[in-house]
Amino acid sequence: MRLGKRDKIQYTIRSSGEVVLSRADDIREADPVLGQFLDFLAHDIAAHTERLQGLNADWLKRINALVDGVDIDLDGTL
Repeated sequence: MRLGKRDKIQYTIRSSGEVVLSRADDIREADPVLGQFLDFLAHDIAAHTERLQGLNADWLKRINALVDGVDIDLDGTL
């Protein structure tokens, strides 16, 4: 994987039990727009921590209602 000293890895566990390791920054290299957006979010969160809000019970109920009955395959490709 040609990892450097401070490089990060990510892992995916497939339904067969196989574990796949890859460089964590591969996603950003594959999609530079996503990488730029994630960098923007990280910078904005760090610069404006006062804007962070907790998830309250009403939001959680709404989220659960929106995804009720939706099957999610965490191992599926996006």
